Order: sequence, then structure tokens, then C-alpha cells
Amino acid sequence: MLFAYWASKRGTAEAPGRRDLDPLDIPRLLSIVVLVDVEHDPLRFCYRLAGTELIQKAGTEITDKTFDEIHRGPQRDAVFADYQRAAVTCQPVVARYEYANEFGSYWRYERLLLPLIDASGVVNMLFGGIDIQLPTTLPWKTRVFSHPTKAKR
Repeated sequence: MLFAYWASKRGTAEAPGRRDLDPLDIPRLLSIVVLVDVEHDPLRFCYRLAGTELIQKAGTEITDKTFDEIHRGPQRDAVFADYQRAAVTCQPVVARYEYANEFGSYWRYERLLLPLIDASGVVNMLFGGIDIQLPTTLPWKTRVFSHPTKAKR
């Protein structure tokens, strides 16, 4: 639904601009939406807006924080590559991640990043949606043996 909205707003352009979006058009999706400012040379990202559901599930406010302040886990480089691809190619990027953090929580989320362009056609923002499933314990069982057992003969 978010992709269809973005596509309808771009018309014949490669991507729509921020000015083309109206939050009143997508009220049911606002809780999972992000707007990310894109800076070039060097490439950097800063979260301008994050939906309430995202903030609640992340457990912290991410608005006005940079990518590097937020993404420090095992998927950091892969996530940065997704943002970079959307910003540099002006193409939508869809990703699904599953990982366990250092506390043993298992996370799953899907993310859609959609480029927004300025009047000169340069990507200056990413518009997207993130569906986070709350952390659970690891999906597999781990056995830890304190002593090796001897084979019976």
C-alpha cells in the first residue's frame, strides 16, 4: 500500500518529492512511516520523523538521530547498504531482516525505503515503512554441556 501511494505521487518523474506527499492520504500507515534526510558527500542519514509504533517497538525516540546513532547491531552494514542503494540509485529498496541481538532477543522486521527527490532531481529524503515484530526468545534451542560424555563400549 505504501509503495502504491508513492508510485501514484511520482507521476512521470523518477520519484516524487516531499512536497507531493500528504499524511492525510495514508492515516492508517503513519504509525510505521519514517522520513529520513539524505546528505551527500559524505553520505549520511538522519531520521526526521518516525511513526509512533516504530518508536514504541524500538524502545527509544529516533527522530532527529543519525543513522549511526541508531544502527549499531549485527545488521548495521547491510542496513546502511540498503539506505545507500535507495539514495544513490533513486530506486525503492525492500529488505527483510532476522537477527538475534546481544541480549538474546530475536528480531524480525521488513522495511521499504522509497526515494524522494528535490527540485533538481537529487534524492534528498527517504520515505518508508518498517514493520517490526516484537522481540522473542531465539527460535532455536541451544544445548550447553558442561562435561563431555564418554562413549560406552
